[in-house]
Amino acid sequence: MIHVEHLSKKYTHKKEIVPVFSDLNFELPDCGLVSIVGHSGSGKTTLLRILSSFDKDYSGNVFLNDRELRTLDDDSLRQQTFGFLYQEASLLRNHTAQENIELPFRLFGLSYD
Repeated sequence: MIHVEHLSKKYTHKKEIVPVFSDLNFELPDCGLVSIVGHSGSGKTTLLRILSSFDKDYSGNVFLNDRELRTLDDDSLRQQTFGFLYQEASLLRNHTAQENIELPFRLFGLSYD
């Protein structure tokens, strides 16, 4: 489960502080499907980068199974926990969508259920 407490993110652009989002609080269960929807520039990718531990420059806390993300080893965390299916340009054209999803699991010897 992912648990988020008081998550805030801001950037500095041309000496100006630009808030992306502030004081987000939510939980994502271990199973199920979650959609993140919003206008371009609303912070969707930034949120995904934080939840997947690619971006650790934020305030607040993000927990994965009761462990703070910033304390976990990045490589093992990403390989065993998170998967990304990018837009069409990054998909293997001669494979189905299902095969594209299963490929990283096979590469790392993980089970896919």
